[in-house]
Amino acid sequence: MQPDASAERQTGEARRTRPPAWLVFAALGLLVSVAGLLAPAGIAMTVRTAVPVVAAVAAVVAVRARRPAVPAAWRLIAAGAVVWTAADLTWAGWYTVTAGGDAVPLWLGLSYLAAYPLLLAGLGRLPGNGAGTRDAGTTLDAMVILLGMAFVYWTVYFNPYGGFGALSDQEVLLAAVYPAADLVVQFLVLRLWFTHGLRNPSYAMLALGLVGMFASDVLYALTYQQGVVWSNGLLENSGWLLWCVLVGAAALHPAAAETRETATEGHLTVARGVAFLLAACAGPLSLILTVPSGTAVDPLDFLTPLAMFAGLMGFLIVRLITNAGTAQRRARQLDEQAAELSRA
Repeated sequence: MQPDASAERQTGEARRTRPPAWLVFAALGLLVSVAGLLAPAGIAMTVRTAVPVVAAVAAVVAVRARRPAVPAAWRLIAAGAVVWTAADLTWAGWYTVTAGGDAVPLWLGLSYLAAYPLLLAGLGRLPGNGAGTRDAGTTLDAMVILLGMAFVYWTVYFNPYGGFGALSDQEVLLAAVYPAADLVVQFLVLRLWFTHGLRNPSYAMLALGLVGMFASDVLYALTYQQGVVWSNGLLENSGWLLWCVLVGAAALHPAAAETRETATEGHLTVARGVAFLLAACAGPLSLILTVPSGTAVDPLDFLTPLAMFAGLMGFLIVRLITNAGTAQRRARQLDEQAAELSRA
């Protein structure tokens, strides 16, 4: 008896029309996150706790089942998501018991830091993102953007002419430690983005999720300075939930298993030039806007931003020099090739 070819064909067509698992996970995760955080406080807290758990489980299962191209890197990233989720569950338990009325204990406030070494180790093992990468251009580009971000954050938070002086030692510690750790993560995220861009959707989603984590960490730190009570609303938690959903979707995406090299030569582009301009201007502009007019200014208060600005300008100059050197080498190679063709 011959097999039913039409039935097999229909099964194959059904598989092709079925939406991919990563897309279903990302869409449902984002939808539940937005709907839950717009709901009453009790539901928002449940969603705020449940989404990271589901995302961490999805990341671990995807790494085990789909066999990504760099298993060690993805195992470390998934482990980082699990540790981050464990800290989040601990925080949720404390918040429920105390009804959010007590000051956050220092050990609890620092518990999320345990995830960062795992994330850094995982990101550093992804293709083109390790310490031994030969693409100096992407490293220099990442440093330029990173110093611009650090300059703006210092101006907004640690500016002595703002509300910095009214903070307790614990608040200052938390405000300094997490954004500093995030900046190291963002350095690897920027290198990953400059190297692969959108050519690998898995890496792109992973980078976007970690940018969301950084945004929520900065927003959380700024609430201390402004004396605003933290809530479980959409604005406060959107970046963290975006990170959780996208790390699960990135691990589920088939591009995580791709072995083809997507690295570029890290040449300067118009988009990078615009990013450099914003990084160079944002810090000084934010400093000008945050210092009240008529204030007696102590020059020593500006040693830190001046050092960051000097470093930023230094990396920009080195980047331009290396780009000019690359252009000259390519020009010489073209001249040599043209000479060989003319002799032939």
